[in-house]
Amino acid sequence: IFKLRSSKLQEHPPKGTIKIMQGRNPNSNVHTYTIIKRLAFMSSLISIRNFSSSPQSFADALNVCILVGSTREDGPPRPILANRVAKFVEASVKRRQTQHNISILDAKDLGLLEKPHFSYAKSQIPQDLEDMYQKLKEGDAYITITPEYNHAPCPGLLNLMNHFGSSVFSFKPSGIVSYSAGQWGGMLFCYCVQVLSTIGGNEV
Repeated sequence: IFKLRSSKLQEHPPKGTIKIMQGRNPNSNVHTYTIIKRLAFMSSLISIRNFSSSPQSFADALNVCILVGSTREDGPPRPILANRVAKFVEASVKRRQTQHNISILDAKDLGLLEKPHFSYAKSQIPQDLEDMYQKLKEGDAYITITPEYNHAPCPGLLNLMNHFGSSVFSFKPSGIVSYSAGQWGGMLFCYCVQVLSTIGGNEV
């Protein structure tokens, strides 16, 4: 799947792939193709191989949401690493041959969860919450960024995600970026995979 280009997928989808959801939804072919296209993007983003010389893009332009979980204002370390890591991830996405649309969603923009988006009447949803919801809803893929706090993801990331129902994350490829001042940054992957897989995200 990772080597197939979107144009070829439309003409010659791989055998067995489109049958995954047939019988459930009359638009299953389109839905399954969309998932494959998104997975191709995420896999090429994180691969150690260099695809920049390819004459064609591996996926059409996608809407990519980067979720920055840290809410810290001061260190140590100084300066706070969250923004630096987010800029690195954003630059990595922008270096891809296809010009993807990137949205940065910062946990600092939302207060502690008191009422999730889906609990509001449509006319009463706070504007900042609605704006973030629309970005997630229209997103094709998302990347979570979290520091390590006591061997666990930061609460800001979970607080951000818990403002929204799982439907905005389901069937979308997700990337996990974690960092730590010590040797525990990689442990966060296990926690994040559990959270993302439970809400229906496709971790790559």
